[in-house]
Amino acid sequence: MSVFTGLPTLLGYRYHESQQRPVAELRKAVELRRDNVQGLYETVDAQRCLQVLHHYGVRFIVVGGLERALYSAQGLEKFRALARAGRLVEAFRSGEDVIYEVTDRAPMSGPRW
Repeated sequence: MSVFTGLPTLLGYRYHESQQRPVAELRKAVELRRDNVQGLYETVDAQRCLQVLHHYGVRFIVVGGLERALYSAQGLEKFRALARAGRLVEAFRSGEDVIYEVTDRAPMSGPRW
């Protein structure tokens, strides 16, 4: 999505940075980001999810075939629940694929990893 829209992503091709800049600390930061993205999709705690979205300044969340293949249905269900509660809105839908937009974005704070 990021490649085709120009919008930033929380985690792109994670080996790109380590290939371009083989620094151990950077590798750790990228792996922490990967873990945070997995936690964002897997958690069933909607409030924790919102905290992570706000921490990173996320505007859009994609739930498509890849996300359904990688993450649990219970974890993905929270996005629907957040949309019903007005915290997210469906910005786009095509069949089962949905892009949600965060309605109450907060400015990013602290380190972004």
